[in-house]
Amino acid sequence: MDIFEWAIGVLSGILLSIISIWISNKTQIKNELKKKEEETTFFVYMKFMEIYSHYDDIVIAEKRKEEFNKEVRNKMWKLSWQIADRLRECDTIDLLYEILDVLFNKCYNSAQERYEKMKKINSSLKMKVNPNYSEAISKISNANFNKLAENLENYSCAPGSCI
Repeated sequence: MDIFEWAIGVLSGILLSIISIWISNKTQIKNELKKKEEETTFFVYMKFMEIYSHYDDIVIAEKRKEEFNKEVRNKMWKLSWQIADRLRECDTIDLLYEILDVLFNKCYNSAQERYEKMKKINSSLKMKVNPNYSEAISKISNANFNKLAENLENYSCAPGSCI
């Protein structure tokens, strides 16, 4: 074996090592970004769901021309900004524009219109974050509603649904 063959062997080994390190690094970065996106989506979903759960009260208050609870309104304001901050950290979320629009755009004609948009966003987030849970809890809710409608006297209150 002469020195030329030896040099080619060493250089090809170094080149293969560099390529392997580069591929490994790119894969790790991609996986970290995916994990961050999943964590951000879950965080946004949980906070958005909390806002959404209170927003039907705003719709009712608007229809009745009543003032809405300032404490809850302030809580929704804080949650909205927590969502915005998290979306600023990870701006690859699919529904980024729609979420920010429904939380901050003042161009909606009514609370009902905003609520309907929130409902669509919440449904999309729910299916992205935990589709199996969403399907299961939907079936349970429908079964509970049907049971309640059938026979109110023999309705058993489940531990997770009684207050």
